[in-house]
Amino acid sequence: MTDPMTRPATECPRLLRIGLRIVLNAAFLGAGIATIAYFLVDPVRVDRPAPPNPGTNAIWIQHQWFTGEKDEKAAQALGENLQRLGFRYIFAHVGPLNEHGGIPPYDPDQARRFLDGVRRSAPGTRTLAWLGGKNKAWGGKVDLADPQVRLAAQERCRDLLALGFDGIHLNIEPVADGDADFLGFLETIREAVGDRILSVAVMKQREWTFPHAWHQKWFWGGEYHRKVAALADQIVVMAYDTAIPLAKVYSWFVREQTVRMTQLAAESGNPNARVLIGLPTYDYHRLTHDPSAENLQNGLPGVLAALQDRRTRLGFFEGIAIYAHWVTSDEEWQDYRRRWPPP
Repeated sequence: MTDPMTRPATECPRLLRIGLRIVLNAAFLGAGIATIAYFLVDPVRVDRPAPPNPGTNAIWIQHQWFTGEKDEKAAQALGENLQRLGFRYIFAHVGPLNEHGGIPPYDPDQARRFLDGVRRSAPGTRTLAWLGGKNKAWGGKVDLADPQVRLAAQERCRDLLALGFDGIHLNIEPVADGDADFLGFLETIREAVGDRILSVAVMKQREWTFPHAWHQKWFWGGEYHRKVAALADQIVVMAYDTAIPLAKVYSWFVREQTVRMTQLAAESGNPNARVLIGLPTYDYHRLTHDPSAENLQNGLPGVLAALQDRRTRLGFFEGIAIYAHWVTSDEEWQDYRRRWPPP
């Protein structure tokens, strides 16, 4: 009998080759099954009708509306058209916050003409001042921890509300999961907004943990989402820039985001918190965005599937939010009307 310790040297490579073949065959089999499943399985298929379009959707619009580059007649046409399409909330870009908590100069009379034009043609429409800014913690200018910056931003919000805006829409990026400074900033803005609308663009929901900090600025855990929802009236989930390259996977992702975010709003302790699901219509390619997968055509079915999902807390769902008005094509509007007819 051959001593195992003196086994011929050629036998080990042969065993390695056999093992490698088994691994490769398993990998090819798994890939084949996954490919077949991708084409045969519909991840957003449901067996119940979706609720009708509530007419409480939102959309982001360009800075030129606020600055008066569009006249009052154009503002009236904008408001009338968006209301007809089922959009109640307009996020009008006012400007990025600077390092002092201020915003770019503007003409109050031109801003009032815009607001009056929308209000006159579309009663019930709510126009919110969209304030952006890049977080200093990630290389930007806005220091969310600075008390002076917070107070200056608070005063600018008071000015905008006095001008006639129905609320404030904040879009500060990036914000890492658990950022206490952002919560403090929100509390300061909440004081200025009072009983008007405070809308906040938030990161996507995750159910897993990841040790690297870069991941935390793109996805938040449930605890942080609940804390933000407790301070806001609207939670607008930026359900894009996911780097998902497959249409069906993106539809499934949007479905799960809608389900989970309505649950978190319900768990926030704020009965006024409502969820809007942000869907993209921009078509430029980058590492985090493949427009062939991430688009309104694939995202909207995910939302509609969630509205038919028994896990979804429908009472906390407000609608979708389209990013953005200036890049939405006629074909995309037609597809939207076909899939989810406005009221």
